[in-house]
Amino acid sequence: MLNKNIAIVGCGVAGISASIELQKRKIAHTIFEAKRFIGGRFYSFYDPKLDFEIENGQHLFSSAYINFFEILKFLGTFKYLKTSKNLSVPFISPSGKTARLEALTFPNQFGFFLGLLKFPFLSFKSKITLLKLIKKVNAESFSTTNSISVKNFLLSNQQNEEVIKVFWQPIGVSIFNNDLENIPSALFFETFKKAFLGENTSFVFSTLGSSSLLAPFTEVINNSPDYRINLNKKIISIFKEGEKFLVHTNDGEKYEFDDVILCIPPQHLPNILPANWLGNNYFRFLRVLKHNPIVSIYAIFEKELFKDDFAFLLDSPFHWIFNKTLIHNYKKDVFLYSFTTSNG
Repeated sequence: MLNKNIAIVGCGVAGISASIELQKRKIAHTIFEAKRFIGGRFYSFYDPKLDFEIENGQHLFSSAYINFFEILKFLGTFKYLKTSKNLSVPFISPSGKTARLEALTFPNQFGFFLGLLKFPFLSFKSKITLLKLIKKVNAESFSTTNSISVKNFLLSNQQNEEVIKVFWQPIGVSIFNNDLENIPSALFFETFKKAFLGENTSFVFSTLGSSSLLAPFTEVINNSPDYRINLNKKIISIFKEGEKFLVHTNDGEKYEFDDVILCIPPQHLPNILPANWLGNNYFRFLRVLKHNPIVSIYAIFEKELFKDDFAFLLDSPFHWIFNKTLIHNYKKDVFLYSFTTSNG
Protein backbone atom coordinates (compact mmCIF):
# COMPACT_ATOMS: atom_id res chain seq x y z
CA MET A 1 0.00 0.00 0.00
CA LEU A 2 1.44 3.36 -1.04
CA ASN A 3 1.98 5.87 1.77
CA LYS A 4 -0.61 8.33 0.51
CA ASN A 5 -4.16 9.20 1.48
CA ILE A 6 -6.63 10.70 -0.98
CA ALA A 7 -10.16 12.07 -0.68
CA ILE A 8 -12.75 11.46 -3.38
CA VAL A 9 -15.64 13.92 -3.26
CA GLY A 10 -18.75 12.35 -4.78
CA CYS A 11 -19.64 8.72 -5.38
CA GLY A 12 -21.42 8.85 -8.70
CA VAL A 13 -20.02 6.98 -11.68
CA ALA A 14 -16.99 9.33 -11.79
CA GLY A 15 -16.26 8.80 -8.09
CA ILE A 16 -16.60 5.04 -8.41
CA SER A 17 -14.26 5.08 -11.41
CA ALA A 18 -11.68 7.13 -9.48
CA SER A 19 -11.88 4.74 -6.53
CA ILE A 20 -11.38 1.68 -8.73
CA GLU A 21 -8.29 3.23 -10.32
CA LEU A 22 -6.85 3.97 -6.86
CA GLN A 23 -7.65 0.44 -5.71
CA LYS A 24 -5.73 -0.97 -8.66
CA ARG A 25 -2.75 1.12 -7.56
CA LYS A 26 -3.24 0.17 -3.88
CA ILE A 27 -3.66 3.80 -2.80
CA ALA A 28 -5.63 4.44 0.40
CA HIS A 29 -8.60 6.74 -0.02
CA THR A 30 -11.82 7.95 1.57
CA ILE A 31 -15.01 8.71 -0.36
CA PHE A 32 -17.49 11.39 0.71
CA GLU A 33 -21.01 11.21 -0.73
CA ALA A 34 -23.69 13.75 0.21
CA LYS A 35 -26.54 11.35 -0.58
CA ARG A 36 -27.41 8.20 1.35
CA PHE A 37 -26.68 6.04 -1.70
CA ILE A 38 -24.01 5.72 -4.38
CA GLY A 39 -24.37 6.33 -8.11
CA GLY A 40 -25.17 10.04 -8.22
CA ARG A 41 -27.88 10.59 -10.83
CA PHE A 42 -27.26 7.09 -12.17
CA TYR A 43 -29.59 5.31 -9.77
CA SER A 44 -32.86 3.40 -9.57
CA PHE A 45 -35.44 2.65 -6.89
CA TYR A 46 -38.03 -0.04 -6.28
CA ASP A 47 -41.71 0.74 -6.88
CA PRO A 48 -43.93 -1.65 -4.88
CA LYS A 49 -47.03 -0.93 -6.99
CA LEU A 50 -45.29 -1.88 -10.21
CA ASP A 51 -43.10 -4.47 -8.49
CA PHE A 52 -40.31 -3.00 -10.59
CA GLU A 53 -37.07 -1.02 -10.32
CA ILE A 54 -37.65 2.50 -11.66
CA GLU A 55 -34.79 4.42 -13.28
CA ASN A 56 -34.07 7.99 -12.24
CA GLY A 57 -33.35 8.53 -15.94
CA GLN A 58 -33.23 5.74 -18.50
CA HIS A 59 -29.79 5.24 -20.05
CA LEU A 60 -28.82 3.86 -23.43
CA PHE A 61 -25.12 3.13 -23.83
CA SER A 62 -22.95 3.21 -26.91
CA SER A 63 -20.42 0.46 -27.49
CA ALA A 64 -17.85 3.29 -27.32
CA TYR A 65 -18.37 3.61 -23.53
CA ILE A 66 -15.30 1.49 -22.88
CA ASN A 67 -14.35 2.98 -19.51
CA PHE A 68 -17.85 2.56 -18.09
CA PHE A 69 -17.91 -1.07 -19.18
CA GLU A 70 -14.57 -1.59 -17.40
CA ILE A 71 -16.22 -0.41 -14.18
CA LEU A 72 -18.98 -2.99 -14.55
CA LYS A 73 -16.46 -5.73 -15.34
CA PHE A 74 -14.57 -4.84 -12.15
CA LEU A 75 -17.84 -5.06 -10.19
CA GLY A 76 -18.93 -8.28 -11.89
CA THR A 77 -22.15 -6.82 -13.34
CA PHE A 78 -21.13 -6.42 -16.98
CA LYS A 79 -22.92 -9.72 -17.70
CA TYR A 80 -26.26 -7.99 -17.08
CA LEU A 81 -25.89 -5.74 -20.12
CA LYS A 82 -27.75 -6.50 -23.33
CA THR A 83 -26.13 -5.60 -26.64
CA SER A 84 -28.03 -5.08 -29.86
CA LYS A 85 -26.81 -7.04 -32.87
CA ASN A 86 -24.90 -4.52 -34.98
CA LEU A 87 -26.18 -0.97 -35.18
CA SER A 88 -29.96 -1.01 -35.51
CA VAL A 89 -32.19 1.84 -34.33
CA PRO A 90 -35.96 1.96 -34.92
CA PHE A 91 -37.37 5.45 -35.59
CA ILE A 92 -41.04 6.31 -35.04
CA SER A 93 -42.59 9.35 -36.74
CA PRO A 94 -45.50 11.39 -35.28
CA SER A 95 -47.86 9.57 -37.67
CA GLY A 96 -46.78 6.22 -36.23
CA LYS A 97 -44.68 5.17 -39.22
CA THR A 98 -41.68 3.08 -38.19
CA ALA A 99 -38.38 2.67 -40.03
CA ARG A 100 -35.04 1.25 -39.01
CA LEU A 101 -31.62 2.84 -39.39
CA GLU A 102 -29.21 -0.05 -39.36
CA ALA A 103 -25.75 -1.09 -40.42
CA LEU A 104 -26.22 -3.95 -42.85
CA THR A 105 -23.88 -6.94 -42.72
CA PHE A 106 -20.96 -5.78 -44.84
CA PRO A 107 -17.28 -5.24 -44.03
CA ASN A 108 -15.92 -1.93 -42.67
CA GLN A 109 -18.31 1.05 -42.86
CA PHE A 110 -19.99 -0.03 -46.11
CA GLY A 111 -22.90 -1.62 -44.25
CA PHE A 112 -23.56 1.62 -42.35
CA PHE A 113 -23.46 3.68 -45.56
CA LEU A 114 -25.83 1.26 -47.29
CA GLY A 115 -28.18 1.38 -44.31
CA LEU A 116 -28.30 5.17 -44.57
CA LEU A 117 -29.25 4.99 -48.25
CA LYS A 118 -32.22 2.77 -47.36
CA PHE A 119 -33.42 5.00 -44.50
CA PRO A 120 -36.82 6.46 -45.56
CA PHE A 121 -36.96 9.50 -43.25
CA LEU A 122 -34.26 11.33 -45.23
CA SER A 123 -34.52 12.67 -48.78
CA PHE A 124 -32.02 11.44 -51.34
CA LYS A 125 -30.34 14.86 -51.38
CA SER A 126 -29.93 14.79 -47.60
CA LYS A 127 -28.47 11.28 -47.75
CA ILE A 128 -25.83 12.34 -50.27
CA THR A 129 -24.73 15.39 -48.27
CA LEU A 130 -24.69 13.25 -45.12
CA LEU A 131 -22.57 10.52 -46.69
CA LYS A 132 -20.12 13.12 -48.01
CA LEU A 133 -19.65 14.56 -44.54
CA ILE A 134 -19.28 11.14 -42.90
CA LYS A 135 -16.60 10.26 -45.45
CA LYS A 136 -14.82 13.51 -44.60
CA VAL A 137 -15.08 12.91 -40.85
CA ASN A 138 -13.78 9.36 -41.19
CA ALA A 139 -10.64 10.40 -43.08
CA GLU A 140 -7.35 10.31 -41.17
CA SER A 141 -6.69 13.92 -42.14
CA PHE A 142 -9.96 15.14 -40.56
CA SER A 143 -9.69 17.71 -37.79
CA THR A 144 -11.89 20.25 -36.07
CA THR A 145 -11.76 22.15 -32.80
CA ASN A 146 -13.78 22.23 -29.60
CA SER A 147 -14.18 26.00 -30.02
CA ILE A 148 -16.71 25.27 -32.80
CA SER A 149 -20.09 23.82 -31.86
CA VAL A 150 -21.43 20.78 -33.68
CA LYS A 151 -24.36 22.82 -35.02
CA ASN A 152 -22.09 25.46 -36.58
CA PHE A 153 -19.80 22.79 -37.99
CA LEU A 154 -22.70 20.95 -39.61
CA LEU A 155 -24.17 24.10 -41.15
CA SER A 156 -20.77 25.05 -42.57
CA ASN A 157 -20.60 21.58 -44.17
CA GLN A 158 -23.88 21.77 -46.11
CA GLN A 159 -25.98 19.78 -43.63
CA ASN A 160 -29.59 20.94 -44.02
CA GLU A 161 -32.20 21.14 -41.26
CA GLU A 162 -33.72 17.80 -42.25
CA VAL A 163 -30.53 15.78 -41.84
CA ILE A 164 -29.64 17.66 -38.65
CA LYS A 165 -33.04 16.95 -37.10
CA VAL A 166 -33.37 13.34 -38.20
CA PHE A 167 -29.76 12.12 -37.98
CA TRP A 168 -27.38 14.38 -36.06
CA GLN A 169 -29.69 15.61 -33.30
CA PRO A 170 -30.63 12.08 -32.12
CA ILE A 171 -26.93 11.29 -31.79
CA GLY A 172 -26.29 14.48 -29.84
CA VAL A 173 -29.04 13.95 -27.30
CA SER A 174 -28.42 10.21 -26.89
CA ILE A 175 -24.65 10.35 -26.35
CA PHE A 176 -24.10 13.85 -24.92
CA ASN A 177 -27.53 14.64 -23.42
CA ASN A 178 -27.35 18.05 -25.02
CA ASP A 179 -28.32 20.17 -28.00
CA LEU A 180 -25.89 20.40 -30.91
CA GLU A 181 -25.39 24.12 -30.22
CA ASN A 182 -23.75 23.24 -26.89
CA ILE A 183 -21.55 20.27 -27.90
CA PRO A 184 -17.90 20.88 -28.94
CA SER A 185 -17.35 19.48 -32.40
CA ALA A 186 -13.95 17.78 -31.86
CA LEU A 187 -15.25 15.73 -28.93
CA PHE A 188 -18.49 14.95 -30.74
CA PHE A 189 -16.91 13.54 -33.90
CA GLU A 190 -14.26 11.61 -32.00
CA THR A 191 -17.07 9.84 -30.14
CA PHE A 192 -19.19 9.50 -33.29
CA LYS A 193 -16.42 7.65 -35.12
CA LYS A 194 -15.94 5.20 -32.25
CA ALA A 195 -19.67 4.62 -31.81
CA PHE A 196 -20.81 4.42 -35.45
CA LEU A 197 -17.78 3.88 -37.67
CA GLY A 198 -15.62 1.64 -35.51
CA GLU A 199 -15.68 -2.10 -34.98
CA ASN A 200 -18.59 -3.77 -33.16
CA THR A 201 -20.85 -0.71 -33.34
CA SER A 202 -24.01 -1.26 -31.33
CA PHE A 203 -26.21 0.09 -28.56
CA VAL A 204 -26.15 -1.41 -25.09
CA PHE A 205 -28.61 -1.26 -22.20
CA SER A 206 -28.94 -2.86 -18.80
CA THR A 207 -31.36 -5.62 -17.84
CA LEU A 208 -30.94 -4.48 -14.22
CA GLY A 209 -31.69 -1.18 -12.55
CA SER A 210 -28.79 1.27 -12.38
CA SER A 211 -28.40 0.92 -8.61
CA SER A 212 -28.24 -2.86 -8.92
CA LEU A 213 -25.45 -2.53 -11.50
CA LEU A 214 -23.32 -0.54 -9.06
CA ALA A 215 -24.37 -2.26 -5.82
CA PRO A 216 -21.25 -4.51 -5.47
CA PHE A 217 -19.05 -1.42 -5.17
CA THR A 218 -20.06 -0.75 -1.55
CA GLU A 219 -19.17 -4.31 -0.56
CA VAL A 220 -15.77 -3.99 -2.26
CA ILE A 221 -15.02 -0.82 -0.28
CA ASN A 222 -16.23 -2.21 3.05
CA ASN A 223 -14.09 -5.34 2.71
CA SER A 224 -10.81 -3.39 2.80
CA PRO A 225 -9.40 -1.39 5.76
CA ASP A 226 -7.58 0.92 3.36
CA TYR A 227 -10.69 2.24 1.60
CA ARG A 228 -13.61 4.00 3.26
CA ILE A 229 -16.91 5.44 2.12
CA ASN A 230 -18.93 8.01 4.05
CA LEU A 231 -22.52 8.23 2.84
CA ASN A 232 -24.83 11.11 3.75
CA LYS A 233 -21.78 13.27 4.50
CA LYS A 234 -21.57 16.49 2.52
CA ILE A 235 -18.36 18.44 1.89
CA ILE A 236 -18.89 22.13 2.63
CA SER A 237 -15.37 23.47 2.04
CA ILE A 238 -11.88 22.50 0.89
CA PHE A 239 -8.72 24.47 1.69
CA LYS A 240 -5.00 24.02 1.10
CA GLU A 241 -2.72 24.35 4.13
CA GLY A 242 0.92 23.72 3.37
CA GLU A 243 1.17 20.42 1.51
CA LYS A 244 -2.16 19.13 2.79
CA PHE A 245 -5.81 19.60 1.82
CA LEU A 246 -8.26 20.31 4.64
CA VAL A 247 -11.77 18.97 4.03
CA HIS A 248 -14.71 20.17 6.16
CA THR A 249 -18.03 18.29 6.28
CA ASN A 250 -21.56 19.37 7.15
CA ASP A 251 -21.45 17.59 10.53
CA GLY A 252 -18.54 19.73 11.73
CA GLU A 253 -15.78 17.19 11.16
CA LYS A 254 -12.43 18.04 9.56
CA TYR A 255 -10.13 15.75 7.57
CA GLU A 256 -6.62 16.04 6.17
CA PHE A 257 -5.53 14.51 2.86
CA ASP A 258 -2.54 14.48 0.53
CA ASP A 259 -4.75 14.99 -2.53
CA VAL A 260 -8.41 15.50 -3.39
CA ILE A 261 -10.28 14.20 -6.44
CA LEU A 262 -13.47 16.14 -7.19
CA CYS A 263 -16.19 13.96 -8.73
CA ILE A 264 -19.26 16.13 -8.25
CA PRO A 265 -21.34 18.10 -10.78
CA PRO A 266 -19.35 21.22 -11.76
CA GLN A 267 -22.11 23.61 -10.68
CA HIS A 268 -21.42 22.63 -7.05
CA LEU A 269 -17.72 23.58 -7.16
CA PRO A 270 -18.25 27.30 -6.31
CA ASN A 271 -19.95 26.20 -3.07
CA ILE A 272 -16.91 24.35 -1.70
CA LEU A 273 -13.75 25.77 -3.31
CA PRO A 274 -11.95 28.97 -2.22
CA ALA A 275 -12.83 32.07 -4.22
CA ASN A 276 -9.22 32.64 -5.28
CA TRP A 277 -9.14 29.16 -6.85
CA LEU A 278 -12.29 29.87 -8.85
CA GLY A 279 -10.67 32.98 -10.31
CA ASN A 280 -8.08 30.80 -12.03
CA ASN A 281 -8.50 30.35 -15.79
CA TYR A 282 -8.81 26.60 -15.22
CA PHE A 283 -12.33 27.14 -13.87
CA ARG A 284 -13.54 29.59 -16.53
CA PHE A 285 -15.69 26.84 -18.06
CA LEU A 286 -18.06 27.17 -15.08
CA ARG A 287 -19.32 30.50 -16.44
CA VAL A 288 -20.74 28.99 -19.62
CA LEU A 289 -21.55 25.44 -18.52
CA LYS A 290 -25.11 24.27 -19.19
CA HIS A 291 -26.85 21.26 -17.68
CA ASN A 292 -29.37 18.93 -19.28
CA PRO A 293 -30.79 16.23 -17.01
CA ILE A 294 -32.24 12.97 -18.28
CA VAL A 295 -35.96 12.73 -17.50
CA SER A 296 -38.09 9.59 -17.84
CA ILE A 297 -41.83 9.05 -17.55
CA TYR A 298 -43.14 5.53 -17.00
CA ALA A 299 -46.45 4.49 -18.55
CA ILE A 300 -48.52 1.31 -18.45
CA PHE A 301 -50.53 0.13 -21.46
CA GLU A 302 -52.97 -2.71 -21.90
CA LYS A 303 -51.66 -3.34 -25.43
CA GLU A 304 -48.14 -3.72 -26.77
CA LEU A 305 -46.95 -0.58 -28.60
CA PHE A 306 -44.03 -2.12 -30.50
CA LYS A 307 -41.81 -5.20 -30.35
CA ASP A 308 -38.32 -3.65 -30.21
CA ASP A 309 -36.27 -2.96 -27.08
CA PHE A 310 -36.24 0.77 -27.81
CA ALA A 311 -36.97 3.33 -30.50
CA PHE A 312 -36.19 6.97 -31.27
CA LEU A 313 -39.17 9.35 -31.44
CA LEU A 314 -39.05 11.96 -34.22
CA ASP A 315 -40.54 15.44 -33.63
CA SER A 316 -41.36 14.60 -30.03
CA PRO A 317 -40.53 16.26 -26.68
CA PHE A 318 -39.33 12.79 -25.67
CA HIS A 319 -36.41 11.37 -27.61
CA TRP A 320 -36.60 7.68 -26.72
CA ILE A 321 -39.16 5.06 -25.80
CA PHE A 322 -37.93 1.94 -23.99
CA ASN A 323 -39.84 -1.33 -23.92
CA LYS A 324 -39.28 -2.18 -20.26
CA THR A 325 -41.45 -5.28 -20.51
CA LEU A 326 -39.10 -6.75 -23.11
CA ILE A 327 -35.80 -5.48 -21.71
CA HIS A 328 -36.45 -6.64 -18.15
CA ASN A 329 -38.72 -9.60 -18.90
CA TYR A 330 -41.51 -7.90 -16.95
CA LYS A 331 -44.06 -10.68 -16.59
CA LYS A 332 -47.29 -8.87 -15.78
CA ASP A 333 -50.63 -8.58 -17.56
CA VAL A 334 -49.75 -5.04 -18.73
CA PHE A 335 -47.01 -3.50 -20.89
CA LEU A 336 -44.53 -1.12 -19.28
CA TYR A 337 -42.70 1.62 -21.22
CA SER A 338 -40.52 4.58 -20.32
CA PHE A 339 -40.49 7.79 -22.36
CA THR A 340 -37.15 9.57 -21.97
CA THR A 341 -35.77 12.96 -22.89
CA SER A 342 -32.01 13.39 -22.80
CA ASN A 343 -32.32 17.17 -22.70
CA GLY A 344 -34.77 17.81 -19.87
